[in-house]
Amino acid sequence: MKGKPAPNLARCGQQQTPAQQRKLRRRHDHEPEWQPADPPAYPRLETITAPTLVIVGDRDVPDILHAVDVLAARIPNAKKVVMRNTAHLPSMELPDEFNQILGDFLNSLS
Repeated sequence: MKGKPAPNLARCGQQQTPAQQRKLRRRHDHEPEWQPADPPAYPRLETITAPTLVIVGDRDVPDILHAVDVLAARIPNAKKVVMRNTAHLPSMELPDEFNQILGDFLNSLS
């Protein structure tokens, strides 16, 4: 993984400082190489029975927005929440709002 460019979060609506770029690059260099799930998870989404909350930021990249739509549509009774004015890391970008959404979801289960 060494030498690979770090992911560019700027396209997600983020502006990174040089220090953030260095930190992300170091983290990216130590990630294991991606391997697909075996067996593939996609055909098994309908078998999920646990309460499921899918949260996405409205400024995330189109591929992620589409993936969240698929998850919410295929997981029975999944709840989808689109957080406004955030990109790929809503729990870090808007932690208070994220925690409120998560808390409300968890409270609705009891």
